[in-house]
Formats: sequence, structure tokens, C-alpha cells
Amino acid sequence: IEQPTNPAASLGTRFVRLMDYIGAALFSVVGTQVAGDAGFNLVGCTLVGCVAGLGGRTINNMLYGTSSLLKQMPGVFWARNWYYLAVAIGSSLATFFVWPVYCKKM
Repeated sequence: IEQPTNPAASLGTRFVRLMDYIGAALFSVVGTQVAGDAGFNLVGCTLVGCVAGLGGRTINNMLYGTSSLLKQMPGVFWARNWYYLAVAIGSSLATFFVWPVYCKKM
């Protein structure tokens, strides 16, 4: 599909990518909260947060073939663009340390 090259289209592409990062971060936050309430440690909470934040799109990529070798796009999206994994890990770590402080104040 041909992509427009005007500045407005570039702004739209960047906005969609930003919303994608925010979505991954929010799902990671929720996964970390659930794991923390279950009594997991730092590593467990981060792992559950990353699975929650990245798992749905990973399964979607695998089921619909957007990560196939036929399309010259090997691997899943977070292996091709490491920013997604960094966002998921960062939001999970921040939630692990900030969420208990927030709960004590409430």
C-alpha cells in the first residue's frame, strides 16, 4: 500500500505509534499490579507485566502471519523494535516500586 509523504501523514503515523506505546505500557502496569497483589517479587512482576503488555499482539502476529519469513519480517514486533520491550519493562518496574507507595497514601 502506498504511503502518503506529506507532513500530516507523518504526524498521524507518529501519533499512532505513540498510542501503541501507551497501550503496551498500560497493559504492563495492570499485569504488574495483578502480579504484585498475588505476592510476586520484582522479576515475577516484571515478567507478568511484559507478558500482559506484549502478549496479545504477539499472539496476533503469530496467528495472522505478520511475523512470517515469507514477508521478510522475521520475529515478533517487540524483537524487531526493542522500544516496545523497553516500554513494557520500564512501566513494569515503575509500577512495582510506585504502586505500594500510592496504595499506602490512599
